[in-house]
Amino acid sequence: MLSFSNSAKIGRTYHYLKEAHLSGDIGSIFMTFSEHSAQQVEGLLEKVQAVLMRDFALPDFSFARDTLRVKILVAGVPLANTDSGSVWKLEDWTNDKVYDGLGTDLKRFNAGIVTVGQPNIIRSIHGIRAWGAASCAVGVVVEKDASSNAALRSTCLCIRRGNRVCRLWTEHTPARVCINCLMFGHISPFCASLP
Repeated sequence: MLSFSNSAKIGRTYHYLKEAHLSGDIGSIFMTFSEHSAQQVEGLLEKVQAVLMRDFALPDFSFARDTLRVKILVAGVPLANTDSGSVWKLEDWTNDKVYDGLGTDLKRFNAGIVTVGQPNIIRSIHGIRAWGAASCAVGVVVEKDASSNAALRSTCLCIRRGNRVCRLWTEHTPARVCINCLMFGHISPFCASLP
């Protein structure tokens, strides 16, 4: 990560910008404003963009406000888009159209919910087909606000013409166990203990 923090250029000339970090892996610049809120600076964004493009030789880009996000797991989503008992096909779940439709459902039928990107099906669609399942679980990232908090409190979101159970998505990572000393928190290449 390349940091422009506390550079003379930012500190003296562009007093509204406290620091800026350029993240090369995702091509984003994270800016912290010194004396103003993001709303106050929005009127200056054109100037900020010109300055960053000129002084840091950046290509054209656009601004997006950083928002808190939360991942929600929605269970019991019907795989067939019609009435119960309908047959669904693998092809239905291998294109963007179905995921765009799920996102549209979430926005349309759940007041205030703002999705960030497309929902995604949990598990392998081929495995679900082999089980003969009629429903699946879907993961969706939404903006963390009053609407998403209310949905999580009620444990309910409307999707595909029905209320579906939802909960906060929690990702569990397995504990690292050293096969050398059998202690937690590290792996054998970094272990100094005797076997």
